[in-house]
Amino acid sequence: PTHTHVYMFTGTAERDAMYMNARILSMSGVSIPLEGLPGEYGGVPLRFPPLVMLLPSFGTGLTDINSRIGSEADVVVSARSALLLEGEVEIEGLLHLDGALEIRAVSGARVVVKRLNVQNDGWTVRKSSEKEEAEDEMVRMRGYKIVKEETRVFVFDTPGEFTIDE
Repeated sequence: PTHTHVYMFTGTAERDAMYMNARILSMSGVSIPLEGLPGEYGGVPLRFPPLVMLLPSFGTGLTDINSRIGSEADVVVSARSALLLEGEVEIEGLLHLDGALEIRAVSGARVVVKRLNVQNDGWTVRKSSEKEEAEDEMVRMRGYKIVKEETRVFVFDTPGEFTIDE
């Protein structure tokens, strides 16, 4: 019926955006799977890739993203990972992610990742409950909910040069 049609567009559009971001990272030399475990959300079968959100301030296409990932960078993102990058973030060294990571830099802040290994409980995609769907229209349209169990967060909220080296 009509509701499944709405779910299909909402859930698949978000999944497709994450797939596109994962694909761009892959084309930039990042080791990242493009398919995740299968699930059914709102009656629609979906396979989520890693949950990759590249905000426009990080880059809007392959050329921008390529300029943010150094040629010598060693970047590995697991299938169950979530990654959010915002602002002038450059990855020059090692970044291994198995969980969830957010790096946010305001305009005027430049962040260079030299070495970062993140392993945590991350985020999970799960079928939404009837109660959650009744309380939140977006959850109802998606048929799923992203549950943020644990996230490593770096926020650079003042202009300047910063390095992540752990």
